[in-house]
Amino acid sequence: MSIQSKNGAKKIDIVVPGSVMGPTGAGKSTFINTALGTEMTRVGHGTTSCTSQPLPIVIDNLLPGNPHLRNCRLVLLDTPGFDDTHQEDVEILKRIARWLENSRRRGALIGGVLYFHDISAKRFTGTARQNLVMFSRLCGEVALQKTELVTTNWESNNKEVLERRESEMKAEHWKTLIDKGVKVQRFQRDSGSRSAWDVLNTLLGHIDVDKLLDLQIQTELLQHRMTIPETQAGQELRYTLKQLLKMQNETVALEKSLMQQGDAEAHANLKDAERKIQELQNQVQDLRVKLSLPKRLMKVFGLLPKRNSSS
Repeated sequence: MSIQSKNGAKKIDIVVPGSVMGPTGAGKSTFINTALGTEMTRVGHGTTSCTSQPLPIVIDNLLPGNPHLRNCRLVLLDTPGFDDTHQEDVEILKRIARWLENSRRRGALIGGVLYFHDISAKRFTGTARQNLVMFSRLCGEVALQKTELVTTNWESNNKEVLERRESEMKAEHWKTLIDKGVKVQRFQRDSGSRSAWDVLNTLLGHIDVDKLLDLQIQTELLQHRMTIPETQAGQELRYTLKQLLKMQNETVALEKSLMQQGDAEAHANLKDAERKIQELQNQVQDLRVKLSLPKRLMKVFGLLPKRNSSS
């Protein structure tokens, strides 16, 4: 969106997603609260997410550190993670996609992206890896050059161990992203707002107001008029859910076998596994691409472009 400043000049909203795909507990809300010096967003503890809807935080005055952004407002977007404990992944994707679509319709542009990672996490889990994949599908390669991967939870009494972990992440799990232009920064909460603004100013310092960008999902929804299931992020999520569904079906088969052998806990485990299967099936169905009549005709005659193999 854009607004009129006091002198009549139009102000441009520069949206910096607090993290489009950062997992729950990675420190998104803490970063925003620290940067602003006040509690603007709820901070969760453990694995329970406090962010269920995209929450925009507006910073109206970016001077004196960034005089080239005189007519701009910074919008930090705190987003729910895809591993939210109470919301299904499909609903999270829809909420993020709709917010980004609507903000673009109102004239807001993307200045860059912050992706948060908890450096104290001892293992790079499958969930963390999938978050990175979904992040790249949402943002697209162009946005990677304006992305900062921000590491959080630096413990002063464990610095050497965490620095080795950071080096390992750069060399292995983040190498592809770094090669495409992603920069790695540290947010050290003990340093207060200065550390948060060091991260933000690095991002803002490279912003050219004449070359602000759209995220891939914004381009897909607005320019290509895709539905959310048709987007690369939608297809990737559907593929992931189908893989989880396959694994859950294998769990059901195992629990049934254990029941036949007289396992006392197998019955309860089976009920839980069947419930999860139903939830996954509903999500997969929700992401099924529903073709309009013109597209169905194009598909019949082989005129539709081939989709990603993950769909």
